[in-house]
Amino acid sequence: MATVVEEEEHYSVERKMVPNGKKFHVFISYSESDRSWVGTVIQHLQNDYNFKCFEHSADFNPGRKITENIEYAMSNSVKTMFILTEEYNKSYWCQYEVEFAILKLLAEMKENVIIPVLKEECEIPGYLRPFTYINGTRDMNVWLPKLASAIEAEGEHYNHELALNRVKDA
Repeated sequence: MATVVEEEEHYSVERKMVPNGKKFHVFISYSESDRSWVGTVIQHLQNDYNFKCFEHSADFNPGRKITENIEYAMSNSVKTMFILTEEYNKSYWCQYEVEFAILKLLAEMKENVIIPVLKEECEIPGYLRPFTYINGTRDMNVWLPKLASAIEAEGEHYNHELALNRVKDA
């Protein structure tokens, strides 16, 4: 009697290429109270959409200053996502991350690199008000594909002339 040995099929999730010499597709800034919710989002982004996410609880280097970890994370990520909640707005480090991201955006002269996600009804911090946000208060299956598209969208170089014309026309 012949015995048939079936080989197990191994599936590996192929990560999307990270553009522009970066190491991560997205850095996620959030309040510690939202860690579990963010963990679920990260799991979907990595498993369903093949993104490489930088998440501070797992990827910050121990012994390094917090500011250095934040700057490393954002400098090595194509996009920065902010999970907006009341707790987020109260956090010193979360506000630091918002301010650093705005400075990074200005320094790199790129648009379309900041993605605010409203997890709950709350005030949107002043620096983030000009940006269109994703409404994450609803079913994740509805807004997660939009988030994935925003992460995948290429950052555009800032057009100085267009910006000046917008100011003149206002």
